[in-house]
Amino acid sequence: MNLSSRDTISFVQIGKQLKVVEFFIEFKQFRCAPILLSCFYRPPDFTVSFFDSLANIVNSIAAENKEVHIVVDCNVDLIKKSTSESK
Repeated sequence: MNLSSRDTISFVQIGKQLKVVEFFIEFKQFRCAPILLSCFYRPPDFTVSFFDSLANIVNSIAAENKEVHIVVDCNVDLIKKSTSESK
């Protein structure tokens, strides 16, 4: 991923957690709580274990004193016949 910013914006890229396209960026603000931006992309053929991993990540960052924004592209086919792997 190619990240760039203005010199006046400080940010830290947080590591990868899932085997999908994802990133976390924490924006530091003067005299304010940091803002954490999390973006995830789940490919259509990926297993539902993605949702368990995502829930664990959300629970771990929820306890931090940060404003959190999460963007998720889940790609769940609701028309496809349900199986134990796609529920």
